[in-house]
Amino acid sequence: SESPTLTPRPLAIIPAKTKGVIAEGAADEKTVAPEVPRGSFETELAEWAGKKFESADRETTETIAQALDTATYTVTKIEQKDRTERAPPPFTTSTLQQQANIRMRFTGDRTMRTAQKLYEGVELSGEGSVALITYMRTDSTRVSNDALQAVRGHISALYGAAYLPEKPNYFASAKSAQEAHEAVRPTDVAYTPERVERLLAQSAPHRQDLMRLYTLIYNRFVASQMTPAVFAVTNVEVTAQPFSRDPQGERVDATGLFKTQGKILKFEGYRKVLTPGGKQEDATLPALSERQPLDRLGLTASQHFTQPPPRYNEASLIKVLEKEGIGRPSTYASIIGKITSEERGYIEVKERRFHATTIGKVVTDLLVEHFPRVMDLKFTSRMEEELDEIEARKAQYEHVLTEFWGPFSAALLEAETKMPNKRGQDTGEKCPLCGKPLVVNYSKKTHREFIGCSGFKEGCKYIKPVEGEAPRPQPVETEFKCPACGKPMLQRIGKTGPFLGCSGYPECKTTMNFDAAGQPVLSAIPTEHVCEKCGKPMVIREGKRGPFLACTGYPKCKNAKDVDAKGNPMQPIDSGLKCDKCGSAMTVKKGPRGPFLGCSGYPKCRNAKPLTAELKEQLKDQLPVAAPKKQLPKVEVNETCPECGGAMKLRESKKGRTPYFLGCAKYPKCKGLREAPPELLEQLAVAAAAV
Repeated sequence: SESPTLTPRPLAIIPAKTKGVIAEGAADEKTVAPEVPRGSFETELAEWAGKKFESADRETTETIAQALDTATYTVTKIEQKDRTERAPPPFTTSTLQQQANIRMRFTGDRTMRTAQKLYEGVELSGEGSVALITYMRTDSTRVSNDALQAVRGHISALYGAAYLPEKPNYFASAKSAQEAHEAVRPTDVAYTPERVERLLAQSAPHRQDLMRLYTLIYNRFVASQMTPAVFAVTNVEVTAQPFSRDPQGERVDATGLFKTQGKILKFEGYRKVLTPGGKQEDATLPALSERQPLDRLGLTASQHFTQPPPRYNEASLIKVLEKEGIGRPSTYASIIGKITSEERGYIEVKERRFHATTIGKVVTDLLVEHFPRVMDLKFTSRMEEELDEIEARKAQYEHVLTEFWGPFSAALLEAETKMPNKRGQDTGEKCPLCGKPLVVNYSKKTHREFIGCSGFKEGCKYIKPVEGEAPRPQPVETEFKCPACGKPMLQRIGKTGPFLGCSGYPECKTTMNFDAAGQPVLSAIPTEHVCEKCGKPMVIREGKRGPFLACTGYPKCKNAKDVDAKGNPMQPIDSGLKCDKCGSAMTVKKGPRGPFLGCSGYPKCRNAKPLTAELKEQLKDQLPVAAPKKQLPKVEVNETCPECGGAMKLRESKKGRTPYFLGCAKYPKCKGLREAPPELLEQLAVAAAAV
């Protein structure tokens, strides 16, 4: 569909582009939707020549676009009506986990741990331990009469009669709900988030998480008993009358009909307390009237591909578990935890969406092939129902277990002999280095499949390059000797470029980097210090912000410390504050933008906060000096952004084949990237040598 941007007269015509859709076009063409000028609005072509607009090819679309380019645009129909939006029900376990993930990016496990603390009770100044919420493992939206009376009184007193419905709002629970407990709600509406904020100690463990989750639960419960929000919805139709000729010279008499909708919030209702979570696309239209002429600001035809269903994230997966009857409120977090476990490596998270790894796909395929009955959604949900029937004494547990175990044990025995071993499977190829068979293996680090030499235990490290990937360069012996054992050093290629590794590896693990002059320098200098966490030796390594002391047990042990000018470990500066997530001490740490507060429980707890002006003044004599910001060489960049056509900037690469790349100057609005061209890299090398 074609989508011009329209603005009422007599506003000036401003060149603009807007989003649109065509059915066919070059795959690399993209349309970046700019901001719509104030007083204008977007609309899309819905009908052409009295029929629903559908274009099967570029030529047809461009012909229509040419006709619309010279058309006059007039508002032909305006419909206005009010639409109400009812308040959502109070939380169940499922909806609590979903909303905590959408609004605060909490994992299911983090949500339930925090809710458990709110349920068990938190220490409030002058009041002792107070349980702030009801039981948090529930599938019911039921609320007691006492709680309804209390919240209705609270709404009337705080917000007025306009926000209080005549009768309490009641909500139906899910069909399979056990109704054993009430909905998740505050135990007493008198404990408002503001009151709890004042009474909860600043040093309370997990304080920030407790307050954020309690505020969400409290506001959701109060909002559930308020009046609906009211929107004024406006539907607008704009007719385009072309005055042009097609490529054959024939006059185009067909008309185009554009449709758009806008809505304005007339009455907040429950939204006064609970703002909507997630992406909102409420368009606001300017004042319009029927027969009003419009000026077209822009007209763009762009490509549209049919999109597959969006990948699951934690919130949407919990919603599906509940819908399909898989699991119970008490097990959602553990189910999600097993799926997302880094140790198991079934999925990897990219932009908060789940992407199956090779291991995840292989495991799923094997289970579906050899255990089809158990992997069927209906079997899982039926098993949940049967367990409920056992609890209600409507079924005998011996019968249910026998019915399950018989077929399952037979499938297990069959799988022991028929399920193939995917790890170490011979590919039929030979290793080009030692002649041994190449086999399929899986990386514990990347959770991906790779083909490598079966003689890796005997010392052959050959890994077959992935299709389209250049072969890994083989280690090259150099003139340099290992400072630890005297054996020759081998030049290898790592993620960040070339480095030297001892030929005596794995007995000797000495490595060296190259300095600016191309001379080897030790990447790890032995010290007499021992790691207090695992007992292994500590070495001095060179990082982006200078030297630091690191454990040789990395990556299993990630203990690291700042060092002074003599290479001795510096004791962390204690801020006197406690981590509001885990209760450990908050210490001053050195970062790329200067010192900051970080939890001493790192890496288990990654809580970090900026230093307040008061703390900076208090600790000014102890604070580490921030490393000077590295200045990029000044070179002229003439390349344009492949996404939006704008200017590009030189940026430093943390990882990659080259130390620099080109990024769009409009980042983060546009995230276009280009590789730095060879001639630009030559200029950078000359500029660096001249410094």
